[in-house]
Amino acid sequence: MGNKRPQCGLILENGEGKVLLQLRDNKPDIPYPNRWGTFGGQIEEKETPEEAITREIREELGYELSNPEDPKTTTKKPLYEFLPV
Repeated sequence: MGNKRPQCGLILENGEGKVLLQLRDNKPDIPYPNRWGTFGGQIEEKETPEEAITREIREELGYELSNPEDPKTTTKKPLYEFLPV
């Protein structure tokens, strides 16, 4: 879990204000196993945050994201925590 690469994540909200979360696999060798979280992952070298989240959503959900709304980047700690199931 010593990953220092930039990360991206997306909160998906439907028209009713409900948020879609991802339940991570329960594998002890991955970060935050068996926890709820947002979709996303690492920003690859020479990739913008917008390109990264578009790629991650395509890979994880099979959905072609267009124009992510109000993308934010930060080098600070996340503003959320992973919660146990």
